[in-house]
Amino acid sequence: MGRRREVQQQAGYYQPPVQPAGAPVYYYPNQAPGMVNPAAYAAEAEQRAREYWELSRSRLRTLKIIGILLIAAVALTVLFALGVIRPARFGDGAVVTEFKLKDIGELATEAASLSIVQPVEVSRKVGVELPGSKSRYDLTFALVVKAGLDFDQVVLQVDGSKHEIRVRMPDVRILSSEAYLSARTGGENPFSQLTPEEIEEARKKVIEKAETVAYERGTLIAARENAEKLISGLLAGGYDLNDYQITYEWP
Repeated sequence: MGRRREVQQQAGYYQPPVQPAGAPVYYYPNQAPGMVNPAAYAAEAEQRAREYWELSRSRLRTLKIIGILLIAAVALTVLFALGVIRPARFGDGAVVTEFKLKDIGELATEAASLSIVQPVEVSRKVGVELPGSKSRYDLTFALVVKAGLDFDQVVLQVDGSKHEIRVRMPDVRILSSEAYLSARTGGENPFSQLTPEEIEEARKKVIEKAETVAYERGTLIAARENAEKLISGLLAGGYDLNDYQITYEWP
């Protein structure tokens, strides 16, 4: 038997049996070209088995996740259908706590719209300024400044013989200023966040600035001119302005 194996080895076509996993690996230098090396074949088979096992585990994990999501979706659908979980609802139970009427005779005849960026620097103190608590904000406010007059103070005098209408006008003034915080940048320091009081103080400052800008850029003049146009339009309904001359008297 040993002589026969030796002859087969020398001829190059002897194939030794496949070794079990963990057994010593034997090399056969007389192996003919093209013949499968048993050790290499066993290693390749083991590698493929390992890769298949890892792929199977990955697929199984994905299937578990999909299954959990599907179960959760079905459960939520059932709970919504049974009324156990309900979305937020806004009922009709709103209560009016205060209501007042105020007689006003103001006529706004011009409005200026502008945007102002107000820088704010804040820091926190406990007797002294805390290190690292200083922060800077840039608050952007959208503002509307309205100018006009008190309409109930307009005095009308008509002279039919002279075909003249004299209108004594009250002084034009700023009637209201509104500011809305539209953007806020900066202030990454968690120890120096803006308080509502500080935001309100910044709002007051930008209102003062807006009224100054509105005055400097002719908002009151435009309000006066527009007031004359509006009153002339009202008088045109009762008088023929081709026959009557309107004169406006301003303070």
